[in-house]
Amino acid sequence: MERCLKSILAQKAGRLEIIVVNDCSSDRTEELVRRLAARHGEIKLISFGENKGVAAARNAALEAATGEFIHFCDGDDAVPPGAYQELLRIARRDGADLVTGNYSRMYPSERNAVRQFSHYTAKTGRGRCFESGNTMLWNKLYRRSVIEKNHIRFNEELKYYEDYLFFGRMLLASGKIGYTDDSVYIYTEPLFRDFQSNIRYASMDCARGLDTAWRTLAKLINDKADKGPDDAERKSGNDGEADEWLRAYRWNLNWYFTYSWKMIQDPDTRRRTFEILRSLMSWMNSETLFGRWTDEGGAEEFCGLFRIDFASFCTIDFEDYLLRLAFAENIQPRRAEALPGLKKARSAGEKDALYAENAEKQLSELSAVYSGNLTNRRVWRENYWNLLDGILNDCWRPITDAEIKKRVYSEIQETVRKLYGLNPVCAIPDPDVLRRFKQIFCTDCATFLTLTFSRYMAVGSAKPFAVLPQGSANPPQIMRENVYVQSEPTLVFLTACRNGQVGMRMILRAAREWLRFKLRRKK
Repeated sequence: MERCLKSILAQKAGRLEIIVVNDCSSDRTEELVRRLAARHGEIKLISFGENKGVAAARNAALEAATGEFIHFCDGDDAVPPGAYQELLRIARRDGADLVTGNYSRMYPSERNAVRQFSHYTAKTGRGRCFESGNTMLWNKLYRRSVIEKNHIRFNEELKYYEDYLFFGRMLLASGKIGYTDDSVYIYTEPLFRDFQSNIRYASMDCARGLDTAWRTLAKLINDKADKGPDDAERKSGNDGEADEWLRAYRWNLNWYFTYSWKMIQDPDTRRRTFEILRSLMSWMNSETLFGRWTDEGGAEEFCGLFRIDFASFCTIDFEDYLLRLAFAENIQPRRAEALPGLKKARSAGEKDALYAENAEKQLSELSAVYSGNLTNRRVWRENYWNLLDGILNDCWRPITDAEIKKRVYSEIQETVRKLYGLNPVCAIPDPDVLRRFKQIFCTDCATFLTLTFSRYMAVGSAKPFAVLPQGSANPPQIMRENVYVQSEPTLVFLTACRNGQVGMRMILRAAREWLRFKLRRKK
């Protein structure tokens, strides 16, 4: 916080009004701010009596603000020298309501090294605001009169997308938009994070935020289109934003589906968020022009992302859709290791009984151990996945009797479900653990806990499914004669390695060629 405030105080931008909102911090933040405020009259402190969240904090700051322009800065970030001066210069030169710039990142794990991160290239300010990823609040300057005239505030009911909704409303309300190539913000990369960035958004809150944000923006965009652009808007370049909003909507859906929805591992949460996502896209398809997927390019893009055509996505059962995604990933199980005592079994029935007995015994022991509190989570977590790997792949998969296989499957499924909700050691806290789960079960946790026995039997089948070209609307076909339906040679090779279709000699030869290539490139 001290670094943040000092970087703002050092700005040579005329008069500053620095509003700090203390949302019930549990450290010495308020003491620090009061000490700095005693020496710098520009600093104003607002303290909440109860924790209200980031949206309420920003709204409180907006209510207290009196300046001509607004900039948002998070307490663990900083503003580079000259940033405000440059943003104000562009705003006043162009008469802009919004000015955007590039930003840098500081890496605490690399001795606080600061490197340029974004490289936006559009030739207009509005174009840069629609560039992929440029949806942050903090690399932009906003004219306060536009905020007040249009009653723009943060939605305090949202935990996610409240910033995206605010930014989208500002885009719709702003006339001229300026830009600078300069870096105007320094984002601090978190040194420690309990959840990786692509797993922490896996929640119901993120789905609700996406739904609220885009329904709200779509209605505003429709209202603006119905009124029609006047001459001033045509001159400012506001006319013809439909393509920009189309790209923004599709990019946002891509991000949500990849980094939020597919990361949700609780079956009930994923089911409910699936219905929210499907309802939103159906509504956008019928109520907006930019939200439609009916043109040729849109249909292909939809299939490439969701692995199914739009009409099927709107009607398919949740379980069938999960199965479709599992087919698309095409993860194959490892080869089973022989159990002790297996050679003594004379018939297939005796072997199945031995497999089932071992699986059920280990499941019972697993449930007993992991139902209690455990120290050293990393060690116990690794042990948990190793035990499950042995139960599923060495005991369950070799069973040939359908009834026995179905019974043991139900027991494995119930044990995983119980321990997932009971013990944090057995949860899926980050992408590495999720990848480990997929290696064992050939699909993610939410899918495994949802699929019935008959559906799961198609996952990780002994006859691997082909990898289809991205965007293909056709269902997966059985691979014949080791021919992969795939346009990318590297992916063909990797898929063949994973499925055991390429021998170790070929893999080593490929590795040697890759090393030779890297050495030649280095020279």
